[in-house]
Amino acid sequence: MRGDRIRSRVVSVAALTAVCSLLAGQAAAQPADVARVRLIGALQSQSVDGRANSMSSDGRIVVGRSTSQLGPEGFAWIDPLRGGRGTIALGALPSASPFGFASDVADDGSLVVGGSIDIFGVQRGVLWMQPLGVQPLPIDFDIPGSLGSTARSISADGTIFSGEITTSQGIRAYRFTPATGLRPLGGELADAFFSVAGGLSRDGRHVVGQFSLPFGGFSAYRWSDGPAGPVVTLIADLPGGQDTAFANGVSDDGTIVIGTGTTATGSQGFRWIDPEAGGPGTIPLGELIPGAGSEALACSADGRIIVGSAPSSITDTSATYWRPETGLIDLDAFLRDLGVPLGPTRLVTATSISADGTRVGGIARTSEGAFSAFIAEVPLAGCLRADFVEPFGVRSNNDVQAFVDAFFAGEPRADLAEPFGVVSQADVNAFVDAFFESCLPAPVAPPPTRSGDWTIDDLLELVDDETGLRLSDD
Repeated sequence: MRGDRIRSRVVSVAALTAVCSLLAGQAAAQPADVARVRLIGALQSQSVDGRANSMSSDGRIVVGRSTSQLGPEGFAWIDPLRGGRGTIALGALPSASPFGFASDVADDGSLVVGGSIDIFGVQRGVLWMQPLGVQPLPIDFDIPGSLGSTARSISADGTIFSGEITTSQGIRAYRFTPATGLRPLGGELADAFFSVAGGLSRDGRHVVGQFSLPFGGFSAYRWSDGPAGPVVTLIADLPGGQDTAFANGVSDDGTIVIGTGTTATGSQGFRWIDPEAGGPGTIPLGELIPGAGSEALACSADGRIIVGSAPSSITDTSATYWRPETGLIDLDAFLRDLGVPLGPTRLVTATSISADGTRVGGIARTSEGAFSAFIAEVPLAGCLRADFVEPFGVRSNNDVQAFVDAFFAGEPRADLAEPFGVVSQADVNAFVDAFFESCLPAPVAPPPTRSGDWTIDDLLELVDDETGLRLSDD
């Protein structure tokens, strides 16, 4: 009999360590799945500047801006390795000085949003629609005093988009739906002279960004389309900040918002988890160099993986990748450690991420000193949730010990599975599953067989069967 300790499903350090040591013994440090980086989006042979602004949920389509001697132009890149056409020029509105950029794309690629300059020299929000090509937003001038607009984000199904309108009274964030047309965001944002829509949830229900407060200062916000009308939630700046936080992205369910806030020493990326959903509010994501700052620009569908950039030396910045398990890491250095032959090319900013976190888009600096859009395939999601400590990209006993320590300390990074906000047997199950996930090479020995989920009792049985260890009843 194992007594009350087993019946209450409380695991001891010795038992969990023994189980995890067994797992580590079956699969000693091995490299992760092959990573890859490709430079994309060049529309001219002499392109001097390019950036990826967003991507479809599956990472198959990337949109952004490519600049050559002819000027900036929006592009869409459809992955040739997945049946796509590569880079496509999206065109721009007729004007004396052609200018265009693509900000976001619907999942099926049929709609792209962005901005372009019209014949009057005014920036207009635009839609690129198959097969009609570039089309200005015809409704933005229905807003009194409108002087121009930008379309910044679009929902996964392409029916809802958001952006900003410039008016004689200021800059206003808006949201467009087929039912309402283009409408400035209401609620607390209705009277703000400045508001920006930094991001949109995949279902279009939540808009995040920044707006001006009535008595001075600015605040990040989450605007939600509630059944009784709009609901605006103010997102506090980081401790010691100056009330200038800016929200850039939001999880699918709206409970997690990411962006860049301020501290007493400068700017830093943040992750906000709705306190009404049991979250801690605004937390900093860290820095690559203490005191040098960081920014958070996009997040995965569940909000658990965040990309951006941070200074990595006195003279340079690096694209960053954040997970609760690892904290902020240098994506450029990580991919080099995995064997990606980047050479003199450097990944300086990560601007977009696929829903599952395995594809990242952004800006790279090439050996010629020009900037190019890039897409990176990053084997960090799924199995590598079990990759807790350096060297990242391998699974080893160090990761096992780090998980054990984090689990019994109740640290957030051990919170791998729902219900989030508390460490539980579900997190142990998630760690075991992650350790044997198929995106890693096959382990030396197959994972232990089981039916159903790993429970604490299952783990204890495994300890008994494989190691002879037992928990005492006292």
